[in-house]
Amino acid sequence: MADSRSFKEKYYRLREKYEVLNKQRDDLKHSLEITKHKARKLKEENNHLLDLMMDMNPSLVDDAS
Repeated sequence: MADSRSFKEKYYRLREKYEVLNKQRDDLKHSLEITKHKARKLKEENNHLLDLMMDMNPSLVDDAS
């Protein structure tokens, strides 16, 4: 009977660890999606600002070539 109790306790410990790690994974996936969204927005803003700079100073295009 002691063996079945120890297996049961081990199961519950592993189950708890699994739940904690699962939650942590979900939180990290959510953070990653937020970070990807921010990076995409920053890239769009950066491209927009570079386009504005080129429109304001066309000689920059010639210098880059």
